[in-house]
Amino acid sequence: PPKVSNVSVANQTFAEAVALPGVAFAAARFDGVLGLAFPGAAAGPARPVFDNMMATGIFSSNVFSFRLRRYPRGG
Repeated sequence: PPKVSNVSVANQTFAEAVALPGVAFAAARFDGVLGLAFPGAAAGPARPVFDNMMATGIFSSNVFSFRLRRYPRGG
């Protein structure tokens, strides 16, 4: 199953974006996108990964955070 850190959730729908319109995505420096949309804004009928994790009750509290870290150019 898909895994975020040490937490995994079974039966998570995963969609691969192979083309994205707009200059923002063409100029962006990232390798992938993890769906953090609200369920109503998510593409298709799939539930976003963190909503799915919270719905399964695998967290003691339905709160999560992530850390963004700056890397030197090219790293």
